[in-house]
Amino acid sequence: MSARYYISYGSNMNVEKMKVRTPDAVILGKSVLKGWRLQFRYGANIIEASGAETPAVIWSISEQDERNLDDYEGFPDFYIKRDMNIPVTSLDGGDLGEFTAMVYIMTDEAVKAKSVNPVPPDYYYSVIDEAYGTFGFDKGILIEALEEAKSLKR
Repeated sequence: MSARYYISYGSNMNVEKMKVRTPDAVILGKSVLKGWRLQFRYGANIIEASGAETPAVIWSISEQDERNLDDYEGFPDFYIKRDMNIPVTSLDGGDLGEFTAMVYIMTDEAVKAKSVNPVPPDYYYSVIDEAYGTFGFDKGILIEALEEAKSLKR
């Protein structure tokens, strides 16, 4: 069983949810996606944006965990996968170096479809909010993404 590294920036940062979705997953550490902005299109997404930063949790996942995540994320219809090189720090702040890890990014078609009602459900948002608290991430990033989604709601 080979491990793969996975970048989570939305509900999959939540430790309790990941225990259910991906029972083999182990937290490797934390990181920041520089040049990527968090957005909500019902679900969480990231888009390239100069100067933006999105916090993330990096996991080591098994092949079965990845299949579980593919199902959960709606790959390849709603999210595609992309590999990124990302610096990782341990949970206590130590430098672990750079890793190549997989991340899910919403397809253009899904972004367009979900822009009709981009505001995430309260429960979904609270799962991410809890993860931000767990890992000490700046909740201003999360709030900004929610406010942007609310401004688009039709």
